[in-house]
Amino acid sequence: MLAASCAAQPPSMARVVLKFPDPAAELSIDGAPAGKAGDYLKRPLTLRPGHHVFELRGKDGSVAVREADVGPGDRVALDLGGGK
Repeated sequence: MLAASCAAQPPSMARVVLKFPDPAAELSIDGAPAGKAGDYLKRPLTLRPGHHVFELRGKDGSVAVREADVGPGDRVALDLGGGK
């Protein structure tokens, strides 16, 4: 007897490389805290495909908001105010 797997395969994750001026700025993604921007200096974010909202809050009160639609396997560079 041959058994077949019907389990759905998870979608390929998307990778987002961030550019930002202040590594100490607080990052949130889709309204959820994601740590300091500097946490992502050496590695990209790995996200599920779809629409995402990125918010960066600097200690000086500055706020940068960007939105991006990413697909399975995409690699996207997102500028949150310049910098590195």
